[in-house]
Amino acid sequence: MPTICAGVEFDTIAREWRCKWSADNDKASLVELQKALTEAMAEVGKVAGLRDVRRVVCGTCNDFKVVMSLPADKFPAWEEAKFAPEEDFLAAIKKISGVSAVETQTYTTMPVKKPAPPPKLKKARTFYITKLKPDTTGVTVEGNVLDEPKAVEGKTNIFEVTIGDKGGKVVCSLKDFQKDAIKGAKAVILRNARVIMVKGHIRLTVDKWGKIEGSDNVAEEVGEKNVSETEFELVKEK
Repeated sequence: MPTICAGVEFDTIAREWRCKWSADNDKASLVELQKALTEAMAEVGKVAGLRDVRRVVCGTCNDFKVVMSLPADKFPAWEEAKFAPEEDFLAAIKKISGVSAVETQTYTTMPVKKPAPPPKLKKARTFYITKLKPDTTGVTVEGNVLDEPKAVEGKTNIFEVTIGDKGGKVVCSLKDFQKDAIKGAKAVILRNARVIMVKGHIRLTVDKWGKIEGSDNVAEEVGEKNVSETEFELVKEK
């Protein structure tokens, strides 16, 4: 890695085009500067190794800057090409009324503090159907689709479909848009699912904080136990 002196390393070199703009005529010169930059970007984009282009505008000191960054080993070739399209861009902005102090500068850049890497996301652990209880919440359940969704009598836009994994089966309660989301799927996955009780029987559902979608993980076999067939008695607190 190139160094300027001991401890001062760099891997990027930047070229800056800068000038001053005037606030006169409702910042007309700034408007024209942006137009000139937009027109120049087609050629700027052709610079080999171009890493980044940033525009800096200060509304207090009226600075307008364009900073183009390249890897240190790619910069010399652009320098030999006279930083094209620099000459044309500078000539264009010098003609804009209200623009002054047109200058250029080359300098190195190097981050002194790198951002912390994003935390690694943990893969959601699949919850086995046979472990579902009346108070189960916030689980990920995956299973084969065992029948076609059927409308629940007396309920608007509510459907039920049975799914199963290697341990057992459960009836899922779906809204119409959730039913449509798994249409044709051989298996489904319910994320952040929870159990609701319907007449004393378990139903697995997903509210607005979760998601249901088709899955490619089709179980080779499905257990016989259907947890939705067990009737639970509501115990009232004394």
